[in-house]
Amino acid sequence: MKRTNERMDLRILRKAKGWSQQQVADRAGISRSYIGMMETCGRAPSVTVAHKLAHIYGIKWYMLFDKE
Repeated sequence: MKRTNERMDLRILRKAKGWSQQQVADRAGISRSYIGMMETCGRAPSVTVAHKLAHIYGIKWYMLFDKE
């Protein structure tokens, strides 16, 4: 997936795996509502959550943040 100055799109990552928000939440050990806020409101994950999401998606954790 191409990355520019913007962070990777969590919704696109999730849909590419064919997972629901609940499945991602269960795999990452976080709430489904937190996944929803990151996807729909653009809320950035905490560093801890970024590490968890990066692990399940097979990406680098810093790719989930805006590039400065």
